[in-house]
Amino acid sequence: MKLLSTTPRRELVWYAAIMLLALALRVWDLGARSLWFDEATEYWVATAPLTQLAHYVSEGTGDPPLYSFLLHMWMKLGAGEAWLRSLSLIVSMGGVAGMIVLGKRLGGFTGAVTVGALAAINPADIRYAQEVGQYALMLGTLAWNLVAFHGLWRDGGKRWVIAWALSAFVATAAYYGAVFPVFAPFACVLFESLARRDGARVRRLAMGAAIYALLTVPVLWPVLPDQLARVLDTRSALAQAPEARPEGLKLVWRWLGNLIAFQFSGWPYTHVQAWVPIVCWFALAPFALVSQRRWIVWFVATWIVYGVASLFEIFPFGFRWGLIMLPQVVAVAGLGFAAAAHSRWWRLPVAVVYAGLVLVSAMSLPNLTMRNWIDKGRKLNWPETEDLRPVVAYWYEKSFDTQATYVFYGAAPAFAYYAQRYEATRNDLPPTWNLHCWHDENPPDYCRSKNIFYGSWLRRFPAPADRVMSIFSTMAGKPQELWIVFSHVHGNESVDIVQRMQANGYQVADVTEARAAAAVLLRLPSSSESDSSP
Repeated sequence: MKLLSTTPRRELVWYAAIMLLALALRVWDLGARSLWFDEATEYWVATAPLTQLAHYVSEGTGDPPLYSFLLHMWMKLGAGEAWLRSLSLIVSMGGVAGMIVLGKRLGGFTGAVTVGALAAINPADIRYAQEVGQYALMLGTLAWNLVAFHGLWRDGGKRWVIAWALSAFVATAAYYGAVFPVFAPFACVLFESLARRDGARVRRLAMGAAIYALLTVPVLWPVLPDQLARVLDTRSALAQAPEARPEGLKLVWRWLGNLIAFQFSGWPYTHVQAWVPIVCWFALAPFALVSQRRWIVWFVATWIVYGVASLFEIFPFGFRWGLIMLPQVVAVAGLGFAAAAHSRWWRLPVAVVYAGLVLVSAMSLPNLTMRNWIDKGRKLNWPETEDLRPVVAYWYEKSFDTQATYVFYGAAPAFAYYAQRYEATRNDLPPTWNLHCWHDENPPDYCRSKNIFYGSWLRRFPAPADRVMSIFSTMAGKPQELWIVFSHVHGNESVDIVQRMQANGYQVADVTEARAAAAVLLRLPSSSESDSSP
């Protein structure tokens, strides 16, 4: 007996309702947040000429170049926050459709609804459907890759081979971590086919792998050196902070929290406790195991391969990096409920657990209106919000041409994006201009133009005094008045800098603050003020 029994026409109504829900949650507050550091960096890289885009992607982000190529073309029609993010929204909607199809193929109509609904309301999926970045493209393509892989396994045929290879290529060309969920199930099926001496399936798998390699190698080869360098940087950082690598049960709990709790609740950036989504998910997973044993094996294999890669510091585990597992994690939960619907004894308790997972997801929606309502003090950083837009507007209204402006390194990409609206910065900035302002010994002229100074990468200076000296060096002296624009601050960097500037004789004359962003006007007292001061 099915939990949901309906006609084909009514099935389409259910699917349309899920898609409309997904669209509403992804459109809601799409442009409410300012672009933050990562998004602004993606924007600047995508301004590169098409013929040079791969080079600038490799230099600027080190990620595979597909998303930047799509964003480059998308930006020919606009560059506002909502428009830039709508590219991610569209591909995310495609991903929800893919999850519905996957649920239908694995669990019938009930599976389509339960998997599709969880995908539609998933807070992590929505979070990155509202971001200028490659994650939504990767997620949407991985959903369809699972559909194609199911067809390749069950039906065979060249169309499924080609569909799998193309979706695997797009996912990997969008995000290098996609190789784990793409090839772990592939390897399982290949080993099983070899053990069974299933020559026909082995040939289909070989054909798919060959097509994938022919498409992927030329695209990824240019960015591989940067990715390998990042791996070495990650290993070096972890070697200096061994306490960041828990062991034993703490490691397992961190993995569960970073993966399952983050995806269904935004943990630890929301008020939801990690154990709630974890318990709900593990209550549903056994029913999926009974009905979809092979898929559970593939899921566990992917989890193990991904976990081993993280242990060797090849790829970070969980949080946004763990989104590569999201389609499989959501499918397991939804299919578990669909399988339990056939049981008279388990249907009701499992329905309650599934409803709990839906409720947790709803409480963790990343839409700014929802977050402001639930977290009135905005003490938690879900989603990442660096509200430079009102700060730049205030700075432009209150500042004078005679006042210098120093842009803190973390604020540079987003500040320049918003300063363009007021023609307050140069319009000929190259795609990776901020890297040269941060790291070049003799920065280009555009790093100090129109009395705006883009600062060095201050994190390389451990002492606050050295950071202040770097500010003065960037501005070639101590101006009488200067604005310092902060954003994407680590720890107490901004407080330390302002206090150190005050120790150098400056007084705070004006300040405007927004979430994780600020502009401070500092002024040296005039000689008359100094004489009259106590």
